[in-house]
Amino acid sequence: MTAASASIDFGQLRIRKTARKDVTLVGEILVDGFHDDPFWGCIDLHSKYPKAEKFFFKRWARIVRKTSFVVVYKDEIIGHYYITPPNDPGPTFWKLMQYGLYQLPIRFGWTLTKRTIDLLDTDTAARNLMLDQRPSSEVLDAFVIKSEWRGRGIGTHVLEEFILKDRPRLALFAHKKKVVELYEKVGFRTLDQRMVSTGHGHEYESWGMEYTAPAKTS
Repeated sequence: MTAASASIDFGQLRIRKTARKDVTLVGEILVDGFHDDPFWGCIDLHSKYPKAEKFFFKRWARIVRKTSFVVVYKDEIIGHYYITPPNDPGPTFWKLMQYGLYQLPIRFGWTLTKRTIDLLDTDTAARNLMLDQRPSSEVLDAFVIKSEWRGRGIGTHVLEEFILKDRPRLALFAHKKKVVELYEKVGFRTLDQRMVSTGHGHEYESWGMEYTAPAKTS
């Protein structure tokens, strides 16, 4: 029996800030979590550009490290998420350059680069359609449990005991129905559901969701 197939002792689960030494592994976890996501499928990232996929997610793990966390079971990192602060406009152009994304067109060509920029810009606009109409809140992004550890309640436990605990409100955006169903189980509700069209003829479905903590009873 492998560690990942053994029963889970939830008391051994913990969360800690992502360290510099974790960045490569976090990049691999993001590839594992999003390789089949319809959002990234709009640019065929996994099917046509697997090397670019690894490059992009490793760089992204570095960019968001200061607001990201890893899920640790015993001594093994098995998941990741990051919290986007309220009203955060995203990383600046110069920060993207600092972390190496200027290499994207050099290594993988302008076609992929332009489609990636278009996809990210489209996503930002779609997110803002909901966020601009709601009270300011943090946003949960890139919540992933490694594939071999899924299906045993780890994601639900992390959400309930760590991510949502003591947070009055939290927003997120999902691109798969089964992911939406997971978040609904812990109290998120869908506020915005739409098909989002990219500038190069593809589209993906987006669910904008929000969690509001139950009112405390006296």
